[in-house]
Amino acid sequence: MNKLQRLDLTHNRIQNIQIIQELNQLTQLYLSHNCIDQMEDIRGLNKLEILHIERNRLKNLCLPTSIKIFYASNNYIKDINCLSEMSNLASIKLNHNLIDDITPLCALNKIELLELSKNTISNIESIGNLTELRCLNVNNNRIYDISVIHNLKNLQRLCAANNKLQIISVVQYLNELQFLDVSFNQISDLSSVSGLNNLIELLVEGNNIKSIQSAQQLKYLSHLCCSSNPIQIESLYNIQQVIQLQLRNVCQNAEDLKYLKYLTNLQVLDISKNNLEDVSMLENLTNLEQLNISDNKISSLNSLSKLTNLVWLDASNNMLEDIIGLDNISYNLSYLNITGNTIKLTGNKINMYDLICMNEQLFVNSLCSLDLSDIQLSKQDSKMITKFTNLKSLNLSGCKLASVGFLTNYTKITVNDFTTYQQNLLSLQKLVLSNNNNTDVDELVNLVNLKELDININKISNIDCLANLVGLEYLNVSGNQISNIDYLANLVGLEYLDVSGNQISNIDCLENLVGLQTLLISQNKISNIDCLENLVGLQDLLINDNKISNIDCLENLVGLQNLEASGNQISNIDCLANLVGLQTLLISQNKISNIDCLENLVGLQTLFINDNKISNMDCLENLVGLEYLQINDNKISNIDCLENLVGLKYLQINDNKISNIDCLENLVGLKYLEASGNQISNIDCLANLVGLYKLLINDNKISNVDCLQKLIYLKFVNISNSCLENRQYFSRQMLSSQIHDLHLCDSKLQNIAFLKYFKNIYLLELNNNIISDIEVLEHLQQLQHLYLNNNNILEVKSIKKLKEFEIQNNYIQDFRPLQKHKNYDKYKINNQKIPTQEQYQIYNNSKIVKKSFYKFKAAEKGAEKFKNKLKTIKDELQHKISQFETNFIQEMTLVRQLFQQDGTQ
Repeated sequence: MNKLQRLDLTHNRIQNIQIIQELNQLTQLYLSHNCIDQMEDIRGLNKLEILHIERNRLKNLCLPTSIKIFYASNNYIKDINCLSEMSNLASIKLNHNLIDDITPLCALNKIELLELSKNTISNIESIGNLTELRCLNVNNNRIYDISVIHNLKNLQRLCAANNKLQIISVVQYLNELQFLDVSFNQISDLSSVSGLNNLIELLVEGNNIKSIQSAQQLKYLSHLCCSSNPIQIESLYNIQQVIQLQLRNVCQNAEDLKYLKYLTNLQVLDISKNNLEDVSMLENLTNLEQLNISDNKISSLNSLSKLTNLVWLDASNNMLEDIIGLDNISYNLSYLNITGNTIKLTGNKINMYDLICMNEQLFVNSLCSLDLSDIQLSKQDSKMITKFTNLKSLNLSGCKLASVGFLTNYTKITVNDFTTYQQNLLSLQKLVLSNNNNTDVDELVNLVNLKELDININKISNIDCLANLVGLEYLNVSGNQISNIDYLANLVGLEYLDVSGNQISNIDCLENLVGLQTLLISQNKISNIDCLENLVGLQDLLINDNKISNIDCLENLVGLQNLEASGNQISNIDCLANLVGLQTLLISQNKISNIDCLENLVGLQTLFINDNKISNMDCLENLVGLEYLQINDNKISNIDCLENLVGLKYLQINDNKISNIDCLENLVGLKYLEASGNQISNIDCLANLVGLYKLLINDNKISNVDCLQKLIYLKFVNISNSCLENRQYFSRQMLSSQIHDLHLCDSKLQNIAFLKYFKNIYLLELNNNIISDIEVLEHLQQLQHLYLNNNNILEVKSIKKLKEFEIQNNYIQDFRPLQKHKNYDKYKINNQKIPTQEQYQIYNNSKIVKKSFYKFKAAEKGAEKFKNKLKTIKDELQHKISQFETNFIQEMTLVRQLFQQDGTQ
């Protein structure tokens, strides 16, 4: 063993590697997918050149300096200082860790490959001199600026997606680039790529790019993805070299995509989510092999009849009623998805059985994946399914099946004949039967090749038959009536198991399923989860809505990334202190009062701890990676600890005892803020939150909302039941006119004339005020949801486009203006009170006053107009007089000169 040079111990449960220190001749060591948390034992392996230790529990690094290739992705590494001494490093992969500082890499000038995706890096200046770099991956970080890479002349592959980039002009200096991914940033200008003559793949999805003309000059470009951009499609016209093109969510109709007909070299095309009604522009693209036209409004596939090279077609979620057109393209088709349509497989339309018979040998023998979800199958269609001899994946979810017997005998739906089944569907590896009416799945007992089985949302109570399916890796039986899962004990190959939403009380059978990575047991009757303590491979665990009070068994599950334990009886969570890999933690609706153990969970991105007994949350101050925080319904009065959590995007602090929110002033990344039901009186600090999109601050003591004027992106606002009343703050300047959703209930509002400026309002809630006149609402053309309950309204006129309208408990006696509305029957107009004569008089007087006011304003405007006209006439006369005087003087001068000349003569 002392002479061993290569050792591979991947995919085990190793925790201690002390024995390896004796193997001093090792040059290659593979330890990925284990439970290792420290590396000091290999520091002495001075001949080690290759080390793979991905998916372990590492927090710190201690490595021999001889290493050239180091892969340690998916750990909990934050500090990489030890790498500064490793001058031989040529390849590093540290994706999905907790790294925020990469300064130690600055002198590693032999590095050719560097992967740092899914960390918390914001500054990459340290890699500016790593001139040997060929591949750089910094996806999913917090990087604003990549200008430092201008010296990396050898860079061939650059991945910088999901950051905060606005400018990528630096790429113009990277002449060797072959692959560039800057998707999901804030880029608007792509002109800098025009000189990248070696570029083969360009991915710019999810930006603000309008033109891709600069890509026309890239003669080797074969793959272009510009989905989710406001692209001007005509700029595609000359990009003939591209063979793979993704244009998902870029336009609103087929006319916008007409230029696609010129791209005859295309082999792969995605035009999903474009509101298309037809795809006639594709009929001559005969080289197409893969086509995605899902999520449109397409009603016919006839335009595809010439595309005989298609092997993959997704036409899901359209408006197809038949599948005529597929008969000519079935020669090579191996994947077909037509789910989410209104296809009539029988009756007057062509049915699946007829389609197969047209080209039985070609179609049946080639198709390996079939999705027929949400389609009601006939007996003939059921018979057809068993003809697919190479079918590996079958989706029959939502087909209203009461039995799966037809899979075992295609002549009778209710007969269980496994012999026929085995002959015809022996290759099946994935079967989806969710959302049906099945009560019995015993017919599945011989599906021994199944790897994935989904039978969720049925009426199944017994799953004994699954004990024989030992090849299963994915099993979903959620939403049934199962109480006993003991038969799952033998399914040791399971990696994903969902038994949530059943009647299970005992899960001891899971203790040996050590391969589990995802386990969902929510919404059952479970009180004890001690059997989980050895499932060290778990990454996602959901135990919501049970009767669990003790979770100490989770202490050693340091691989956990997502834990949901809401709706239980948990009071102590100290066991979570070591789970530094947690990214999501949901523990709402428990009995927790102390959360100090969370202070070291610096990788947390999402934390929900609503409805507990928490009064102090200072421990959160170092969780700078938090993006989503909910801490509603607790006893919190001080939130100063949030001051430095600048990464927060979503914050809920409703129903606490908070009076001061000044600490939010610097959280400029906030998009959603909910602080309802507190004791807040001053919100001036919100003026800096210029990106705020949704704000709920109702039920507080706020008297001034002037600060909201600057929030131009604010769309949803609730300031009901505050202390604003009917003051001057309700004006045109109070809020951005872009408001989409406005709630002003319980605000003692009487005059709502200011609403005429809010042209974009879609939902308006004004319940429990003292409003009598709503005439202004007729001008809100976008308004579709209106709530006016409990006011003093006496008259209602037609307000167009209303889908939902509540105006109960008012004084209206005549609803005829609304009766022409198509949604009138759904309106809530009950409990109208009889107005008194005095109310009528006041209302009529106010109308007279208003009418007089409008007449006065009109007269005033007319007088002003007349005054302006008189001034214009006066100015014109003055100008003409001045012009006349000037001309007269000039003419008299000329006459005088003539007389003088005559006198001289």
